[in-house]
Amino acid sequence: VPGRLITLFLLESNDKGSEPASGHKQQTTSNQMARTRYWAAQQVAATVDIWVVIAQHSGFVGAWRLTGVCKASCEGAKGWLGTLPGLVVCGGLRWSGLYVNKVWRLDLATLQWRPMPALVVARISHACCTVR
Repeated sequence: VPGRLITLFLLESNDKGSEPASGHKQQTTSNQMARTRYWAAQQVAATVDIWVVIAQHSGFVGAWRLTGVCKASCEGAKGWLGTLPGLVVCGGLRWSGLYVNKVWRLDLATLQWRPMPALVVARISHACCTVR
C-alpha cells in the first residue's frame, strides 16, 4: 500500500536522531520515540494530498472504501473520484413504448445521476459512454 510506505519512510527518517556538537549521539527514551512516530503518522494521515495518492492507487472501489476512514481521507478520495470520467447514458424505450430523449450522467464522486441537456431527437436504442 503506497500510503503505508510513505508513512514508514517518514517514521524511519525520524529515527535517525541528530548529533550534537560534542559528537555524542542524542539519547532518546522509547516513549519519546513512540510519541515522535505517532506524531509523524498523525501529520501524514491528516493531509488530504496523501489520501488523493492512496485513493489513486486503490482504484475505484478502494477509493470509495476510503471515504469512511476519516474526514481527510473522504475529501482526498472524493477529490480523486471527481477527476474520473463520468458515465453518460441516453435514449431507450419506455415501458409505454415511447422513445426516450433524456440524457443522464453518473458523477463518480457522489454516485448520483445528474440530468444533462436532452437529445434533439429521441432514440429507440440506448447508448452509453464515458466523458470527462
